[in-house]
Amino acid sequence: MVYFLHLLRLLFVAVVSYIGYKFFPLISGDKDMASLGLFFGFAASVVLVLFEILFSRQFIAVFSATAVTILIGFLISKLALSAVYLIPTVASLRVTNPAAANLLDSAVILCVTFLSIILILRTKDEFRFVIPYVELRKQATFGRPIVLDTSAIIDGRIASLFETKILDCEIVIPTFVLEELQKLADSHDKLKRAKGRRGLDILNALRERKNSSIRVPEIYLPDIEGVDNKLIELGKTTNARIMTSDYQLEKVAQIQGIDVINLNALTKAVQLPIMQGDKLTIEILRRGEVSGQGVGFLPDGTMVVGEGCENKIGKTIDVVVKNIIQTTAGRIVFTEHLYETRKFGRDDHLS
Repeated sequence: MVYFLHLLRLLFVAVVSYIGYKFFPLISGDKDMASLGLFFGFAASVVLVLFEILFSRQFIAVFSATAVTILIGFLISKLALSAVYLIPTVASLRVTNPAAANLLDSAVILCVTFLSIILILRTKDEFRFVIPYVELRKQATFGRPIVLDTSAIIDGRIASLFETKILDCEIVIPTFVLEELQKLADSHDKLKRAKGRRGLDILNALRERKNSSIRVPEIYLPDIEGVDNKLIELGKTTNARIMTSDYQLEKVAQIQGIDVINLNALTKAVQLPIMQGDKLTIEILRRGEVSGQGVGFLPDGTMVVGEGCENKIGKTIDVVVKNIIQTTAGRIVFTEHLYETRKFGRDDHLS
């Protein structure tokens, strides 16, 4: 696609320069004006190309837009030529110098068509028929779209989040994210392979849901290296939000003014507040690091350490919160078996 863009620019410069080379001698009647016409044609075309490069973020060439832009450019150029030929001096060219008039027509049509291509490609979010991947700006009641990255897909919490039906906007999974997920699933590393396959399973399950708003458009962005950089560029050009659990991606995207939804922050925002003395019901899954401890987990993934619960593995018991420690990995809740607490309190009272 990049080579096609460069070829289009070079072809435009060459054709405009040639038209200037031929047009100036015909309109002036002086053959010595050919060099001046070549110069002006080249200068004008280069200025237009530089304008296109400097005042846009990225040129995304779309073959499907060619037919549309040619039609639009032709119609606009015809209107422009109708206005130009209202000038008596220019209108006389059709009679006195048909060749010059034809060159003028060609020049106007070429310039207007080129600018039409640039205009439509630069405003692709407003023209549904020229978008090369997906219409990301929804109208009506839908919010801004959310682009999922690989870490969000392989995170098991995303499936639960969909179950809540809180995501009322379009969910976009670009092709380059899907390719990275496939590479993980094919990795020789056992852990990476397991994560990749789980992500694919979660994605398939989500897409099979009724009224699924998930789309997997063909977005590659080959000019940009790195999946994170591609996500950031996609967020810029489409005004979409990025959902991730990658802390580094979140910070880089925020610096560039892109809204990011961090799954970890979202989980922390909706998790139930736990205080000392609260009663919890947990299943003891394994032994703790300290003798006599049993470990379980809350539905949000918070680790719960039960004192004196080592012999309760595989059982669901009631515990009371004794202490809460906040670590970089998350919260750890230390509890005590409620039955033991009650027994201790009764014995203490009797004594």
